[in-house]
Amino acid sequence: MSDGDDLSGTTVTFQGFGTHMPGMEAMAADFQEETGIEVTTAPFSDDWQVLARQRAGGGDLDLFQMSMRAVPSARDDGLIQPIRPENVPNLENINSTYRPENAPWEPDPDQWTAVASHFGSNSLAWNTELWPYDEDPTSWTDLTLFCRLMTTVLDALTVIFRHFNAEMDTVW
Repeated sequence: MSDGDDLSGTTVTFQGFGTHMPGMEAMAADFQEETGIEVTTAPFSDDWQVLARQRAGGGDLDLFQMSMRAVPSARDDGLIQPIRPENVPNLENINSTYRPENAPWEPDPDQWTAVASHFGSNSLAWNTELWPYDEDPTSWTDLTLFCRLMTTVLDALTVIFRHFNAEMDTVW
C-alpha cells in the first residue's frame, strides 16, 4: 500500500480468541483511524472452531488468530498463506525463538507462515490425595492414561449397576 492509496470503504474481518478481543478492538480502531480500512471483529473459543468454519467454506475472514499448534494444519489445508516479509518491516524485531529457522511450526527455515504474538504455558496438575500410584505423573500422557482407565472402570461399573437395577440411568 502506498501513502497515496485511498482505502476508505474497505472492510476486513478479523476473528480472535474471546479473551483477546478488547485489545484487538482497540488496535482495530487505531488501524481504521490511520488507514480508513474498517475492521470488523468477532470472538471465537478455540482454533478448531475457526479452522472448521474455514474448511466448510464459511470463511469470510481476512485475518484470524490461532495458537501455534493449529498453524501446521491450517497451512497444510491452504487456509493461510506465507507472510511477505517486505510487507511487514518489523518482523526483524521478532525474538529469534519465534523466527522460522527456530519455530517448530515452520517447515521452511526461510518462510514465515505465522508469527507468535504471545507465549503461554500449560501446567500439569493432579490431586495428590486421589492419585493412586507411587510415582507422580511426569507427562500429560500419564494423566491421560489414568483418565482413560477411570473412564473404563466407570463404564464397567455402570454396566454392572444397570444389570442389577434396570431403571438406573447412571451410577451417580
